[in-house]
Amino acid sequence: MRIISQDGTMDYPYEQCGVSLYEDDLVSRHCIYVHPIGGKVTEIIFASYKSRETAEDVLRRMRLRAIESEYKHHLKSFRFPEDQGA
Repeated sequence: MRIISQDGTMDYPYEQCGVSLYEDDLVSRHCIYVHPIGGKVTEIIFASYKSRETAEDVLRRMRLRAIESEYKHHLKSFRFPEDQGA
């Protein structure tokens, strides 16, 4: 499965990266980072959300899509949604 950044400019194979959530105090946002395995880049911001609850919900939906994509081959991507609370 491929994960696609919030703005649609980047995508990466889910199976070849780590995904994490950090709170960025400077901009008061909760940022979702992708950490490519074995690449020169160590982390890329793929999405940001005003509330932690929204960010956690998006991560939960991404993980569910990854699990579903193992069994349903037509689910080939997950795009981080825009922040409705922005």
